[in-house]
Amino acid sequence: MTLDIIGSDAKNFLYIENLFKNLMEKYNYQYIKTPNIEDEQILSLIKSDDYLDYKLSPDLVVGVIRNYLSGKFEGQSLPLKVWYSGSAFEENNYSETYYLGINTLGSASPTVDTEVINATINFCRLLGLNNFSLKINTNGDVDHFDKVKKYLEELEIDYEVDESLTLLQNYYTDTIFSVVTNISELDDQLIIGSGGRYNNLIKEIGGIDTPGFDLKININNLLTILNYDGFIMNEDEGLDVYVGITDEDFIPYSLKLVEALRMNAFNVEFNHNNIKMDKINDSKFIIIVDEKTINDKILTIINNKTKEKFETPEEYIINLLDEKVSGVDEENLY
Repeated sequence: MTLDIIGSDAKNFLYIENLFKNLMEKYNYQYIKTPNIEDEQILSLIKSDDYLDYKLSPDLVVGVIRNYLSGKFEGQSLPLKVWYSGSAFEENNYSETYYLGINTLGSASPTVDTEVINATINFCRLLGLNNFSLKINTNGDVDHFDKVKKYLEELEIDYEVDESLTLLQNYYTDTIFSVVTNISELDDQLIIGSGGRYNNLIKEIGGIDTPGFDLKININNLLTILNYDGFIMNEDEGLDVYVGITDEDFIPYSLKLVEALRMNAFNVEFNHNNIKMDKINDSKFIIIVDEKTINDKILTIINNKTKEKFETPEEYIINLLDEKVSGVDEENLY
């Protein structure tokens, strides 16, 4: 089952993705985009045969490994650090889940484990989440795991060693972790993000022995959590200017005006359907292009809140609007 994300969820989705992108730049991760349809041979090696008819990717780590095995990252220094966004399809019912993720290849150091876990916690904090906890466990090297715990403590990151913690993927070899909600209104603890170390996977499928560590952030769950928590993540900045005309002959001038305003970073809409201007209530300002505008290059501007009207020569419109819009935005802060 595929999933549509629309309306406020779509705005929040873009906000989440952009926040993650900016964080990844701070951690020196490069972006990689892989398709939903994946290589049949790689899928058969990493996952079950259930996907071979459809070739739908059940795990975004597949695309990263395929590119690594094909030499796409040849010449880049290790560890290779990439982040991605995309959707994967569950094994039993092919339902679609959107993910943000990290993959680090080429380092077995516990500092990598610590960095990825730390990035996950920082991402939660940047979103303003408070009701979450970090659970960690190991499938292998106790000494490695002890170092990870030590480094997390140095960074003052609280964690719980949960010996019952397991992840669905069977390729993890050492550290595994999961960040989950602690919201009482939710029936279950939803997973915000999880991942771990997979040191043997690439060798097992025929590649050079290469250790890896990954993170998967479940955006579907994250949107649910944020809705329950009452967060408004992406306050719509709204429309700065609505441009209307008094005559069809003024359309060419108006289209040029709209384009100039948009290219100067204003959010602008044109009155495509010739709506009466007194019915426009979703913009901060209205600009009316009339005969005076065309003949004298004078623009009439209306403050849509106070209904105050003022005029300005067209050459001053950018600076004037910049000042006026900023003033309205500051008023809205209080």
